[in-house]
Amino acid sequence: MWYQGFCGLLLGLLLVATAATAQDKSIAEREQDAIQTYLGLVFQKLESYKRYPRAAERSGLNGRVVLRFTVRCDGEVVAPEVVEVVGHNSFRDAALRTLKRVGQLPPFPSDIQRRELLVEVPISYQLEDRISPGTTEAKEELVGQLLRRAAHGDAEAQFSLGARYHKGRGVLEHYAEAVKWYRKAAEQGHIEAQTALGVMYTHGRGVPQDDVEAVKWFRKAAEQGHAEAQYSLGVMLYVSSEDVPEDYVRAYAWLNLADAQGYGLAVVAKHILREFMTAGQITRAQELSVTLRDTLIKNEPAESPPVPLPAPISPLETLPGVVSYSVQVASFLTPERAGRLIEVLAKKGYRAYVHPFEVPGQPLWYRVKVGKFADRTAAELMLQELRSPETPDAFITRN
Repeated sequence: MWYQGFCGLLLGLLLVATAATAQDKSIAEREQDAIQTYLGLVFQKLESYKRYPRAAERSGLNGRVVLRFTVRCDGEVVAPEVVEVVGHNSFRDAALRTLKRVGQLPPFPSDIQRRELLVEVPISYQLEDRISPGTTEAKEELVGQLLRRAAHGDAEAQFSLGARYHKGRGVLEHYAEAVKWYRKAAEQGHIEAQTALGVMYTHGRGVPQDDVEAVKWFRKAAEQGHAEAQYSLGVMLYVSSEDVPEDYVRAYAWLNLADAQGYGLAVVAKHILREFMTAGQITRAQELSVTLRDTLIKNEPAESPPVPLPAPISPLETLPGVVSYSVQVASFLTPERAGRLIEVLAKKGYRAYVHPFEVPGQPLWYRVKVGKFADRTAAELMLQELRSPETPDAFITRN
């Protein structure tokens, strides 16, 4: 619901303006209340004019953009800029177009004495939020409409029903029912449904757990360019099972395609996978990535030029002796931030990698590490080299 985003907005908005004097505290308090109310209005405006970028939606990508702009007292918006993008680059343009569609904002109320406000506001793009929850009556009416359309073979309605039963949105959560509707849409070629069906088989939700079926459906969507499916297929091919033999080269190639579309988790998976690959395998995987990408382009002409594939990641060196020490540079809750630090370190000549780590009762952490050393002295030398403003909390860890 919009107010959940608004609560997050109040924590994330940054106001840069001249400080009010403390001579009249009640006036200052009223102004702060008016500012918060006004910012809520700004957030609502942006949400109502937000449109999901087609390329990202088709590829199953979520994202987040932080916009910064100045609002003058008459409501004029000036100097808009994007200060952060998480996910595909299409979210950047979509966020700026959203602000352009909003146009003029309402003038400041009389309690706001400042001439202008500098605002930073996050715009979140989540596929599951494309349909607003609404009231109970609205939910029931929408589910009824979806059922009627799905019964007549509408693949999009079938997928939407599957997603609702999967997540319990507007209906009771029911995995078997979700699988039924996902399958109907997937068999018509709906790529998001194919990916979702692969997820259900991976985890055994509504169906018996079956890696072979999961790979089958992930592959169908991956071959149509779906980034999440490409990532999931890559993971399935390197986290081998009794029924799905490991194939590091093909796994890396699919992860590379997902990475090229901005799918953040693919970066993490590639850095984990490279620990088990030789330089020759990575070279072959990079070549296979190009072949797969070109095949996808031939099968379905792209709306824009293909995104260049990421440069190959060098394999970690195998050092003599017992590998027991690394330098942990930082730890993040999102793979995107871990990936950005790895890129910074790579430009400085350091080959970093990501070690996902789960603390009981907490979310997954993504630890960025450098090196694998046989003794602590070598690790301490690396730690001294890595000390910088970007890595103030680096320390030595035993593997």
